[in-house]
Amino acid sequence: MPPEEMPSRWEGIPQDTNVLITHTPPLDILDRNRGGKSCGCPHLRARVDKLKPRLHCFGHVHASAGTLELNQTRYVNASMVNSQYKLIHPPHEVIV
Repeated sequence: MPPEEMPSRWEGIPQDTNVLITHTPPLDILDRNRGGKSCGCPHLRARVDKLKPRLHCFGHVHASAGTLELNQTRYVNASMVNSQYKLIHPPHEVIV
């Protein structure tokens, strides 16, 4: 999908969403690659900031696996592998 189509796609997420699962992370949330570069989507970040779901789970950026609580949302980068796809992290258990 071309990047210019992403804002309209993210706007399609319902306003009453409590749990959001995406492949990509939002900008500046558990989205740093091995070189320290932010790889998240700014349009997704804007939408999640408006929605404030209880949980947003994603992966994609293997180097930033982990959890973060911010603005009423628990973010989980659930990546379990490194850049060579070797299993290095256990699964995340989330209770909301």
